[in-house]
Amino acid sequence: MKKNIKFLGIETSCDETAAAVIQENEDGSAKILSNVVSSQIKEHEKFGGVVPELAARAHIENIDFIIKKALTDSKSEISELDGIRFIRDGRRHAAAAADCFEKIASAEDDKSAK
Repeated sequence: MKKNIKFLGIETSCDETAAAVIQENEDGSAKILSNVVSSQIKEHEKFGGVVPELAARAHIENIDFIIKKALTDSKSEISELDGIRFIRDGRRHAAAAADCFEKIASAEDDKSAK
């Protein structure tokens, strides 16, 4: 029996922070189990465009909640995931997302050890 993969996609590009859990169907197509997006449009509107420092800070502030909500909405646990993929623009965003995931994975390991 073929295992249908399940993965977490994380996006921290420009002015949106997002996470989705996707699962492969039997026919190879994909089913979106959750899709959570936090937009920063309002924060940048008064500046007439995206301010990179504000965007980076907002990603750091939002990513933890966004990932946890995507996992909860999809009724998934970290241990059930076959992979994680990041879409990002800039090193700060990637570091923020990776740091956040490390914290979530560590918390999940702590819970399962009890």
